[in-house]
Amino acid sequence: MRSCHDLVPRLFLQVFAPPAVVEEFGETPDWLDVQEVVNRTLSEALRTQLGAGESEVIALSTELTDAVAVLDDKKARRVAHEMRLKVMGTVGLLLRAKQCTAGIETGSR
Repeated sequence: MRSCHDLVPRLFLQVFAPPAVVEEFGETPDWLDVQEVVNRTLSEALRTQLGAGESEVIALSTELTDAVAVLDDKKARRVAHEMRLKVMGTVGLLLRAKQCTAGIETGSR
């Protein structure tokens, strides 16, 4: 059985995370591309209402083409939606994983 860490890169072509998320996560898997936020002004402004990780994820999502911001925090998801960003929460991630693994299991029988 594969670990959850192996599943994430199978769900997305590229996985980026800002430094604040990496600090919260505690480790950097090989498939994770740590990317600095360029728009520090936006990140700092968001920090007045959100945590460091959420603020940097939203700011980084505005800088990347066709990015999906994976956010658990309800307030952070609302802010990202208001900024017209693509957002996915934990439930969406689990559903995508279920679809991915169901296809693999079906194909292996």
